[in-house]
Amino acid sequence: MMIIGVTPMPKKLLFVCNFGQNRSRTGADLYAELGYDTDYAGVVSGTRPVTADLLEWADIVIVFEQSQADEIRAMAPGMSKPIVNLGLPNCYCRGDPRLEALIRRGVGGYLD
Repeated sequence: MMIIGVTPMPKKLLFVCNFGQNRSRTGADLYAELGYDTDYAGVVSGTRPVTADLLEWADIVIVFEQSQADEIRAMAPGMSKPIVNLGLPNCYCRGDPRLEALIRRGVGGYLD
């Protein structure tokens, strides 16, 4: 059911990859352009590590590999928010159109 004139609040999406450089930034950039509130981080120590505050902020956490989901669950064992694993290997550069298409395909069903 759609109510005309009412815009739902955008979901807060946190994209997490290994270093927070290519896959997660591509996802965050892509969905920010679509009007979502986004952020990105990495599970490996780097310039933008995933933190408890980021996990608390997010409505949905989107990772690219199972090891990243495992790391987040270890970091926040009581977290009840969904963690979506896209299963995309670390072989894409930031902004790669193939990566964007795969992210859209993987994330789309969780935002309906």
